[in-house]
Amino acid sequence: MPPATQTELARRLGLSRSTIAAALNPNSTVKLRKTTVDLILREAAEIGYRPNLHAQLIRGGRSGTIGIFHYGGLSQVAAERAWHAARAIQKAGYRLLSVDLSWSPGGARAGCEVMLDAKVEGVIVAGLNDPASVSELAEIQKNRIPLITLSGNSLKGVPHVRGDAKTAMHHLAKHLIRLGRRRLILLAHHSEILQSGSYLWAFAERRKGFATALAEAGGKVVETFSSRRGNHIQGKIVTSSLISDPFDPYAVGRQLMEDILEDSVLPDAVLCGNDEWAFGAMAACSAAGIGIPERIAITGYDNNSFGQYLEVPLTTIAQPSQLMAEYAVERLIGTLSTPKRRALAGVKLFPCQLVIRKSCGAS
Repeated sequence: MPPATQTELARRLGLSRSTIAAALNPNSTVKLRKTTVDLILREAAEIGYRPNLHAQLIRGGRSGTIGIFHYGGLSQVAAERAWHAARAIQKAGYRLLSVDLSWSPGGARAGCEVMLDAKVEGVIVAGLNDPASVSELAEIQKNRIPLITLSGNSLKGVPHVRGDAKTAMHHLAKHLIRLGRRRLILLAHHSEILQSGSYLWAFAERRKGFATALAEAGGKVVETFSSRRGNHIQGKIVTSSLISDPFDPYAVGRQLMEDILEDSVLPDAVLCGNDEWAFGAMAACSAAGIGIPERIAITGYDNNSFGQYLEVPLTTIAQPSQLMAEYAVERLIGTLSTPKRRALAGVKLFPCQLVIRKSCGAS
């Protein structure tokens, strides 16, 4: 059976071909009555009409498609970013083309080809954490397709939207110090420099916030903890690489915590760069008989929903994923109608929320 066409729709409804085309084009400037548009859309759905995108592009039309590259694998916060961005794109009347690069190492080149073949009008890069992807994504820029990065790493000359990790970690460290914690450890990823010249992820900002809170309280970052007790505030930064097993994101935190527990001087608090590491760290403490938060407070980052259901609920930091994603989509779509805005890069920071639960010892 041949596919339904706009000509068939026009015949069935007794309307002109131009009226049908205007109703089915979300970017049309033709003004139609809502009742007419609704009638056409219902009939189109009834007969299974699908637009011929290839024909539209040949005629020089727009694809009406926005692409999302996203990373993060099983991470809940990564899924939230992509989900909210996808919803915002579709709500704005655009088609969605989503490519998950978490499961295809080095697959950015193929993903770019898919985007270019589909004639996407703009691209959101969510949670960029792969240095190898940077040069591949340059193909999108070469074709003058507007980009915006959402969380993760930024790209040179591209608008960047993310949570204010520095301020969030600063507030969390200050909170722990106020609770009487005097030896604090920050577990963070290595600071890798990308080809764009910027840091991988926002862990550099986490370090800055951590160090600033210590300094304001009269403490400092040290290589090893002093055994001297009292009100002497010290902080250590322990780093590791990104997870090697995408199906066990907790192993890194568990291993790091096991190493920490072998030291002669234990910390009072461990601030993990993400919730998954915090879950692993809590498991290591449980296995060693270390009480949380009685002996060591443990905190996370990203507000994974699982954290509230633990025997000792996890204190963490929540990013406004929906607000960030919707802002990124709105700004990207704005560049499509106002090309001059494409040159306006810069960083848009969103405040994060401290979520206080039992694992920090506050409740």
